[in-house]
Amino acid sequence: MASRMRRMRLSALHCRLLCRSSTSLPSHREIFSYTFSPSQRFFSAGRSWKPVTEKQVVISRGLGSRVATINNPKRANALTTAMARKLRTFYERWESEVGANLVILQGAGGVFSSGADVKELYRLGLQGNFEACREFFRELYNLNYVLGTYRRLQVSVLDGLAVGGACALTSFSHFQLASENAAFSSPETRIGFHPDAGSSFLLSCLKGSFGEYLALTGEKLDMTDMIMTRLVQNPIQSKRIPEILHQLHSLDTTDEEVVTNIIEAFEDGIEVDPDSFLHREEIINRIFSLEKVEDIIYALEAEAEGRDYAWYRDVLDNIRAASPLSQKIALKSIRMARQETLAESLQREYRISCRAISGNLSKDFYEGVRAHLIDKDHNPKWSPGYLESVSDDMVDAYFQPFENEAEELELPLNKREGISNAADSDVSLHGAPQSAGEGQTEDVEILNWAMNVDAGTKKT
Repeated sequence: MASRMRRMRLSALHCRLLCRSSTSLPSHREIFSYTFSPSQRFFSAGRSWKPVTEKQVVISRGLGSRVATINNPKRANALTTAMARKLRTFYERWESEVGANLVILQGAGGVFSSGADVKELYRLGLQGNFEACREFFRELYNLNYVLGTYRRLQVSVLDGLAVGGACALTSFSHFQLASENAAFSSPETRIGFHPDAGSSFLLSCLKGSFGEYLALTGEKLDMTDMIMTRLVQNPIQSKRIPEILHQLHSLDTTDEEVVTNIIEAFEDGIEVDPDSFLHREEIINRIFSLEKVEDIIYALEAEAEGRDYAWYRDVLDNIRAASPLSQKIALKSIRMARQETLAESLQREYRISCRAISGNLSKDFYEGVRAHLIDKDHNPKWSPGYLESVSDDMVDAYFQPFENEAEELELPLNKREGISNAADSDVSLHGAPQSAGEGQTEDVEILNWAMNVDAGTKKT
């Protein structure tokens, strides 16, 4: 029973634990959830997406460990349909593979992952190939569900930027190693999208109203911020990551205590930056718990004349830079997630994503990507252009179930059966984990967008 409890992962109970008001951080032993055993399900490959290459998802194995490395540095480790499918295939295989006791997920090239390949979604959407977009969402969200209901010990390594849903991939791990290079942002509303791929669920789990704050402002967090907001758990120096991976790679145990002892021996101290938003927790909780985005803006404006004017100004600028419609969708999404299971959140996010990509209700996604990632004029023309013009009916339309039930996201909610034990002959396997520091990202505009560089904002 104790062993089973240690393997149980993030769910509504995890969410409640993380959202408690106590200032102490929950240990991984406290964070457990329902055990799901979903059945294996695969989706056909979309021809509009380039097939995955060995270099995009690098698989390696140790004595009792398996390592998956996201290795698409030219696109800031953005995930494609084929990459999400490949990761899910291996995770499901390892779950029933003898000797696969510990699974490690990391990113190459100094970036964990920039999340979805939004440029490719933009291109496919303009071509009218919405089915390829929906297939991507199905694959990515199913990967998130598998990770969130996984029965093996998981370790995630963040030695660089994780954007939006990419961080959600790590949130289900028993251990989340974050170096001084780790950073996080949730800037989806700045391109007319919303926190998806489990992000609304993840943000709803944070202390107080930090989830609303991060979604509406796109604030960039450093490693200390991530630890203190409970996005990650284990602070590690970047230079020591190869050593800790070597030890984990050599393990052959299902005992979580053994892994805990190794990781805790490497943990480093943290120090909160004097300018961190964490020092404004009371203000954030009070203002970002207000009912509407308009109310949040009014409250910020009312207090902006005080001695902390620069911080209020930057927060207001960040909120106003985003799509008004997306801001209202994001706020409602995070608050709904607090009452949902992971599966329910993913199914709701799928509806929102499909409707955002279709452009039938609004074309803000295409305008946001064009302005920030394609033309890079950083001057999107949102429609509607003002919060006051975004009605409740417009927002609610994104959340409604599809008229055709067959269009809903299908997740493996029942016990998973028949997980493949096929040989790994179709993938190049290596005897040791690949270095995650090789190859730097070439997609600079994605990193700038995620870090609010184009808006001229700074971390406060």
